[in-house]
Amino acid sequence: MNAVAILFSVLVVAPTQVTAFSTVPMSTTGGVDTLTNSFQQTLSGIHFQLEELEDAETSTSEVMLNDDLTVSLGETDGPRYIASEGSWTESYIGEEHEENFQRCFTMKLTRTFVFGDENQSHNTNIGEFQYSVERTYTGEVFLVGGAVLAMNGEILDIDRIFGERRVGFFNMIDTTEERKVINAPV
Repeated sequence: MNAVAILFSVLVVAPTQVTAFSTVPMSTTGGVDTLTNSFQQTLSGIHFQLEELEDAETSTSEVMLNDDLTVSLGETDGPRYIASEGSWTESYIGEEHEENFQRCFTMKLTRTFVFGDENQSHNTNIGEFQYSVERTYTGEVFLVGGAVLAMNGEILDIDRIFGERRVGFFNMIDTTEERKVINAPV
């Protein structure tokens, strides 16, 4: 079991219900924001491993939170998508020095999939078609082992007819350092 898998195994999924929160402006000078402790390290430019637990399925994907608040998706062991796009934000509940201070995280991902058979050789074949699935991930940022950024929370499906429904849970953990070790010259 690798270090990332071990860290994921100790994460407890505890969804956070975010009601009213205020956004705090961030400064990414030197890779650390203006709130001075390591917990307040900026999320932008960091590679994460996203673990999604939706219905009876679990999948893992590579995620990069970009400086322009977009999301880049990498490899996955889940359903293969042909296109993806996403955005992310962070916000704060309370004041940094308060006991109930929370650093909140929201990410929206849209993945496009292809289904069907373009060879309409059977009379019952409907052909090939594309569809998109949008999910919203809301949760809290915290430190694992006092040094590794992680997030966990709930996965929401926001539907025009059914409204907002919780469809699962997620965990994300910073894998930037592990990627440096893997990609280091031998």
